[in-house]
Amino acid sequence: MADVVWLILVVSTLFSTQIFADEPFTRTLTTNILCPSAPACASLENNDSYINVAHTSALGQNDALHYIYTSFGAPTVFVARTSRDASLDFNLTRFVSEDVTDRYGSLNFTDGTPDAALALVFTELIEFSDVGDSGQLPSNRTLWHSHDLSSGVWQNSANSSDTENNVVELRMNLPENSSSPLNRSGSIVFRFQAFNGDGKNSKLPHLHYNANITQVYITLENLATRYPNPRFALAMVAVRLNGKDNMTINDVRSIDDETTPGAFHTMNWITPSSSEDVFLQWKPLCYTNRDMQIGNARYTYHRGPQKQKLHGAAHLVEAYFGPLKEIDADETIVSFGETDDKFYTATNYSVWALTVGYGTPPVETISLLVILIISIGLGIPAVLIIVGGLYVIVQRYRRRRSSGYADLTSSYPPIGT
Repeated sequence: MADVVWLILVVSTLFSTQIFADEPFTRTLTTNILCPSAPACASLENNDSYINVAHTSALGQNDALHYIYTSFGAPTVFVARTSRDASLDFNLTRFVSEDVTDRYGSLNFTDGTPDAALALVFTELIEFSDVGDSGQLPSNRTLWHSHDLSSGVWQNSANSSDTENNVVELRMNLPENSSSPLNRSGSIVFRFQAFNGDGKNSKLPHLHYNANITQVYITLENLATRYPNPRFALAMVAVRLNGKDNMTINDVRSIDDETTPGAFHTMNWITPSSSEDVFLQWKPLCYTNRDMQIGNARYTYHRGPQKQKLHGAAHLVEAYFGPLKEIDADETIVSFGETDDKFYTATNYSVWALTVGYGTPPVETISLLVILIISIGLGIPAVLIIVGGLYVIVQRYRRRRSSGYADLTSSYPPIGT
């Protein structure tokens, strides 16, 4: 009986939660391509490469989030939380200046300093020789070949972005005669999208999103390789306001793998000392085909984060945070592939998804459908046991009653004989 009561309580609680849930938090989003349309950016186009800069503003009831995406220097996404009345003050002429000191302070906001800000810079693409077929980046750096992502040929993002749906796409390739792992047929694509409310991405691994989040899908397609057993890894550097605190990556486990079967882990790259800061989140999965089906999912592995001084060309970081030598950064490297998947050259394709957001990372919850299935699965056996037990009790009771009224005179002779 207790199981039946539990089942009723669970189902009633779920339905009341669905019916009386609070109205989801939303934002009003606007996305604009700033470069290469701006004259300052167009003047620097060379070798068929474009300077790309895009901005998404996400206005809430009491605050605003600003996302800036750029391919200038190295592909970077910058997110800042400001007051609702703050607007972007971005001097593009200073930002693209060859004089690095002009770049300092070229990115600002009109209403004071943001409450939180983070720049995520994709610094290096690393091809490595996986001689042990482990999927993990070897500690021996002689088995690495790195390509600095600040050098490359970038296509015009205005031709592939969808600003109405707040999608910005940065696409990179390199000439055939380059020493890079890229060639004219190969490419690296960063596809960013901001959201105005809650949901899950329709593409695997179905990362959860809300009005405080932008997601990026990173695709490595048809890259030339130099090793017989090649894999790729991506180096990322995070720079934050008050960046002295160490960031950590927490492996959060869930009992539900409904949307990503077999994957019970979510990685949260966070600042433990603050519950209201910018975070990164991903599933440790990549996909080796355009259709991104469950059958072509492969595991990813990460190394880090570790503190380091930022180096190389991180122009958007310089524009807001200042000289790189004064900045503390956290680096993490994510490698793509797993044992026995026949390496990158099996399909010449890898895609990986990442979330950048403000606040608390989304938590994987068991869906109503799964809970109902579990409840029914437990409830039906409980009901059968209870009904069967009642049937046995009733039958025993009936037998006792029928045997309790036997003829007591049958064993005695009649009176008078």
